[in-house]
Amino acid sequence: MLRQWRTAAGMTVRDLAAVMGRNVAWVSRSERGERRVDAVEFLDWVSACRIDVSEAAKALRRAQR
Repeated sequence: MLRQWRTAAGMTVRDLAAVMGRNVAWVSRSERGERRVDAVEFLDWVSACRIDVSEAAKALRRAQR
């Protein structure tokens, strides 16, 4: 979902990394599921992708089922 949100926002990995103040490897590992994204990082991610936080949370809940 993280990758879907980033690409839907028209951002590259490099774009998102710059907006979030992270490096490209951090974004890539997060998207591949090699590292967990904590709650603060999740909020930063969806905000950077201009996604409503409540809609993002609902999408995650649906994906878990």
